Amino acid sequence: MSWRRRRFSVDLDKPTRLELLRVYFNACHFFPETKVEVKQTRKGYHIRIHKEHKLEQNLDVRRNLLDDPVRIKFDEMRMVKPELHGWIDTVFKFKVKNRKIISREEPCNILAEAFYTRLPCQKPSFLG
Repeated sequence: MSWRRRRFSVDLDKPTRLELLRVYFNACHFFPETKVEVKQTRKGYHIRIHKEHKLEQNLDVRRNLLDDPVRIKFDEMRMVKPELHGWIDTVFKFKVKNRKIISREEPCNILAEAFYTRLPCQKPSFLG
């Protein structure tokens, strides 16, 4: 079995904090006994869910977890040709341009990051 069929990966570009947490908790809910990794990239996040699956399930799960629609569209085209099945669900660990690394995945714990709110931190002085 291909190593790509041992995990799902979701690419989130510039998600809001709420979208990121929603995808993370949905992944944990749908697959309770699996490892869910979150890596931060320059433009967003990669979420990997380590679970063996059938190729047909891949697109449905990623679509439900709000994966990048362009990525899903390319993978739908790759489903037609069996020789391209190895390229389905591809995400990078680092990107190189002109022999320089321009972007790489960095581990992050989204549950440990601060959650900001627009509520005032203390009672306004004009309220007494």
